[in-house]
Amino acid sequence: MAIIPAVHANEWIGWFTEPLRLITNEALQFDIITRIIVLLFSVVVAFIGFLAWRKNSSSRVMIVALAFGIIAFKWLLKVMDLFVSSGQFFPDHAENVMELISLALIAYAIFSPRKER
Repeated sequence: MAIIPAVHANEWIGWFTEPLRLITNEALQFDIITRIIVLLFSVVVAFIGFLAWRKNSSSRVMIVALAFGIIAFKWLLKVMDLFVSSGQFFPDHAENVMELISLALIAYAIFSPRKER
């Protein structure tokens, strides 16, 4: 009896993941281009955030700029990973830590209480 709900759960999950699988299989041929675009985009956002922080010296803007700087660094490592060691240089668990730090910084910038001036 315990197998029946698991079978239905797999069908339900497959209903959501099958379209994603088709898209990701097609996107594989553009992987290098996609990584470079994401790297450039994150560098631009981090740079704009840094300029905004220099202009108004808000700690929230600085934290968001730092988060995007970490994201840009992560994508730099991922692009280098393609050319240096074909996926062995930058493991998934290191990438996950960098994403966690970036998301925590962004969440802190959004949800931290404002200081009264």
